[in-house]
Amino acid sequence: MLEIFLLGSYDVKKDGAQVEITSRPAKLLLAYLVLTAGKRDPREKIAGILWPESDEVSARGNLRQALWRLRKVIGSLCLSANSQTISFESGVECWVDISLVQEPKDDDLVASVAAYKGELLPGYYEDWVLLERDRLRGEFDRKIQQLLEQLHHKEEWSDLIRWAEHWIALGQAPEPAYRSLMVAHGAQGDLAAVSRTYNKCLAALEQEIGVEPSAETRTLYDRLQRGEWSPKSSSSKRVQRTTEKEPRHNLPQQATPFIGREVELAEAVKSMKINRLLTILGPGGMGKTRLALQVAEQISGQYRNGVFLIPLAPIDSANYLVQTISEAISFPLSTEALPKRQLLTHLQNRQYLLLFDNFEHLLDGAGLVAEILRTAGEVTILTTSREKLNLQEESLLSIDGLAYPRSITDPEALEHDAIRLFVSSARRLTPNFAMGPEDIAGVTRICQMVQGMPLGILLSAAWVDMLSPAEIAAEISRSLDFLRTEWRNVPERHRSVGAVIESSWRRLTESQRQLLCRLAVFRGGFAPKAAERVAGASLAGLAGLVQKSLIRRNLENGRYVIHELIRQFAWERLKEAHIDREAAAEAQATYFADFMEQRWSHLTDSRQLAALAEIEADLENIRRAWRFWLNRRNTRRIRQFLDSFWRIYSIWGWFNAGAELFEDAATALRPASFESRNSASAYNETVYARSLAHQAIFLTHLGEVERSQALAEESIKILLRHHQLDELAFPITTLRWSVYYTRAESSTLDVSWKQVEMAQEHSRPWMKAYVQCWQGREAGLRQEYETAIQEMEESYRLFKERGDIIATTWPGIEMGNMAVQRGAYSQARERYKAVLQACDESEYRWGKAKATRYLAIVLALSGDYETASTYLRQCLKLADELGLSRDVINIFYETAVVDAASGDGVWAVRLLAFIRNHPFRSQTRTMSI
Repeated sequence: MLEIFLLGSYDVKKDGAQVEITSRPAKLLLAYLVLTAGKRDPREKIAGILWPESDEVSARGNLRQALWRLRKVIGSLCLSANSQTISFESGVECWVDISLVQEPKDDDLVASVAAYKGELLPGYYEDWVLLERDRLRGEFDRKIQQLLEQLHHKEEWSDLIRWAEHWIALGQAPEPAYRSLMVAHGAQGDLAAVSRTYNKCLAALEQEIGVEPSAETRTLYDRLQRGEWSPKSSSSKRVQRTTEKEPRHNLPQQATPFIGREVELAEAVKSMKINRLLTILGPGGMGKTRLALQVAEQISGQYRNGVFLIPLAPIDSANYLVQTISEAISFPLSTEALPKRQLLTHLQNRQYLLLFDNFEHLLDGAGLVAEILRTAGEVTILTTSREKLNLQEESLLSIDGLAYPRSITDPEALEHDAIRLFVSSARRLTPNFAMGPEDIAGVTRICQMVQGMPLGILLSAAWVDMLSPAEIAAEISRSLDFLRTEWRNVPERHRSVGAVIESSWRRLTESQRQLLCRLAVFRGGFAPKAAERVAGASLAGLAGLVQKSLIRRNLENGRYVIHELIRQFAWERLKEAHIDREAAAEAQATYFADFMEQRWSHLTDSRQLAALAEIEADLENIRRAWRFWLNRRNTRRIRQFLDSFWRIYSIWGWFNAGAELFEDAATALRPASFESRNSASAYNETVYARSLAHQAIFLTHLGEVERSQALAEESIKILLRHHQLDELAFPITTLRWSVYYTRAESSTLDVSWKQVEMAQEHSRPWMKAYVQCWQGREAGLRQEYETAIQEMEESYRLFKERGDIIATTWPGIEMGNMAVQRGAYSQARERYKAVLQACDESEYRWGKAKATRYLAIVLALSGDYETASTYLRQCLKLADELGLSRDVINIFYETAVVDAASGDGVWAVRLLAFIRNHPFRSQTRTMSI
C-alpha cells in the first residue's frame, strides 16, 4: 500500500513505513504525476514543465534520473512508464490525500475538507505548483463553504464553529468563515464573541490583503449587534449576499471547442494576475486570437465594468484606434472635447479588460496603450500580435504550433493536441470520421508538415470529405497553395496559409526578405553561428525577423527556429530574391561537413553529451548536407561525416539505419563508379574502405556476420595496399567480432592484427584505448585473465581520462564478464551496475542492453532467478527495439535456463525448440548459467 500526502507537508509511506525521497526532482516528478493521475503525458511535456529553463536534451536527462530515483524508493507501484509516456495509476494499492479534495463528489464533505491539511507542496514555488496550489485551494474553499452552509442550515453550531475556525487557521482571511463564526456565536447568544470575531476579521483582511470587509460582512455584524437576526428566521435559508451585476462583455460565442494550449492558457492567466499588459506573440495562423479569447473568458469575472474585444484587422491606421475602442465599449464620443481625452477620462476609475486583436500593423499606436495604462490604473490590456509593442510595461507570451507526434509510430498519437484538433475539425465535416492505423499515420504526417499550426490543421481537415489523410499530406508536400478554403465566415487573410504568411512577408524590408530566403535552407532550426556562416546573418538581422515572428529564438539553447510552412514559403521565393538555390544548398552542406568533422573529437571526450545534443538538434540539416555531397560523390566532404556518423548511430542504437547509411556511402564511393580508374586515387579508395568498415560494424550488430566479414576483409585489403595502418583498427576489430560468431577462417585476420599492434604506439589516444579494449577481450577469450584485466584497465583509464563516459562501458562490460568467468559474482554485479548508470546518463541503449543481460546472468548464477528473469525481460524488449536479433536469441536461451531452474520446465522446452529452428541459432554465444 502506497500513501502519498502532498497537502500541508510532503510525506510518502509504503506499507505504513516512511519512505525517504531525498531527490527534489524525484519529489516534484511524483507530485506532478499524482496531480495528473490517469493521464498518460508525453515525456517531453513532463520534462518541459518540470525543467522549463533547461534545453530539451538536458530536461529529458533530468526526467530519466528523477524517474530512476523514484522507482528506486517506491518501486513500480502505481507508476506506468514507457519510452514515450509516463503516468500515475491510482487504485486500491495507492491512496493520495488530494484525491479527496479534488474529486467532484460532494457526498462526504467532512472527509473531503478534513483531508486538506494545508497548501499543496509547501516550500515549492515552481509555476505549475503555484497554479495547482491555487486550484486545490479554490476547490477546498468551495467545499468547506458548502459544508458551513449545511451546518448552518442544520443549526449545528458547535460543528459550524469548529470548521469555520479550521478554515481561518489555514490563512488567506476567508470572510465566509468569519461570517459563519459570527452567526454561530450569535445563535448561542455570545455577542462578545461576535465582536471579537468581527475585529479579528478586520485585522486579518487588513494584514493579508489590505482591504476592508465586504458590505455583506458589515451588514451581518450590525444586525447581530442590534438583535435583528435570529437562527429561527434564517435557519431555512442561506445568509443573503449582495452581488454586483454580471460584468458586460462583447466576447463572441465560440462555435468550436478549445483544444490544447493548457500550459499557455495557465501561463497567460497567471501573467494577467500580475501584469497589466500581456501580448500573445506568434506567427499568423498559430491561434493567438483563440487563445486570447479563452483567457479573457476565463478571467472575465474579475473586471466589474466588463471585458471587450477590439478587433484591429479592419482598420489600417492608428488614427482610428480611439474611435474603435470607444465603439467597442459603447462609450459615445461627443464633439465638446478631444476624443482621446474623453476616452482616457472615461477609463479612469473603471475596471476593464481590453483585448486588442491583431496589433502588428498599428504599432505606431502603441503610445495610446501606454497612456491608457498610465492614466487608468484599473484597466488591463491583452493584445495579440506578430510583433511586440515594445513598451516597458509589456509582458510577452510567445506561442508556436500545437504539440504533435514526432514519430508516425507514436502509440500515444491520438492524445497530442494537434491530432485532437484535426479529428475534431474533420468530424464537424464528416461526423462518422474514424481513423485506422494508416489514417493515424497520415494525420500525424500532416501535423508534422504544418508543425502543429492550428490554421494549417483546420485547412487540411477541410479536405477529409474528398481525400484520405495520406492524400492530403501528399498534396501539402507538393504545394503550399493547397492549404486554402472558401469558408465564407473566415476573414480573407485566413483563407489560406500562403495569405497569412504573405501578409507578414509584405511587412519585411528587402534585406530582411533576402535573409529569410537564405535561412530557408535550414530545416527545423539553426544555431547563430550556422546562420552567420551559411546565410551571412548578423544578430541584428536575426533580431529583426524575431521581432516580426518569422523566426523564433529558443532562450534555453540559443537556437533559432523557423516554422516549416514559413520556410517553405521563403524557399519558393529564392528566385524572386535573386538567390541561387544550388549555391545556398552548397553553403549549408559545406558548413555541416566541417561541423561533423569537428564534432568527432567532441564525441570522444568530456564534451560528448553536449556534442550529441548539438548533432541531434541539427540532424535533419546534417542529413541533407550528407545527401548533397553523396549525390556529388565528393570524397573529401563525405569523409568528414564518416566517424561522427558511426559514433552517433552506434550510441543511439540506430543499427539498421547505420548499415543503410554506410552502404549508400560505399555505393557512391565504389571505385567503379568514378569516371575512370585514374580518378580512384589512394585517398578515394581509403575513404571507400572506411565506409565498408563502418557498414560492417552495423551488420555485425544486426547478426549479418557473413556479409560483415566479407566487407571487413575487403576494407582491410584496400588499407594494407595503401599502407593506411592507422585506419585498420575499425575493420580488423569488426572482422574479429564477425569471425567469433561465424567460426570461419580468415587469412586476413592474423596479418592485419599484427599490423594494428605495430601501429598502436603511433595511434591517437582514443584509438589506442579502443584497440587495447579489443586486445583485452581477445586475451579474455583465451582465458589469459591477468593480461586481459591489464589491457582492460588501461583502456578504461585512457577513455576516462578523455572524459568519454560511453566508451568506458566497453572495458567495463568485459571486466564484468571476466569476473563472472572467475566466479567473482559480486565484483561482476558492481561492474555491470556502474555500466548501467553510465548508459542511463548518456542514453547509450546498446550498452544498456548488454549490461542488463549480463547482470541477469550473474544474478541467475547467484541463485536470484526472479530478479534475473525481470532483467532478462527488460533486456529482451530493448534488444527487440534495437533490432538485435542475435541478442534476442541469446536472451531466449538464457531465459529458458532461468525458467528451467525456477521450475518452469515446459516453457523452457518451448523456448529451446524455438531457438533450435531460428536462423541465428548458430550465432548463440552465452555464458553458462
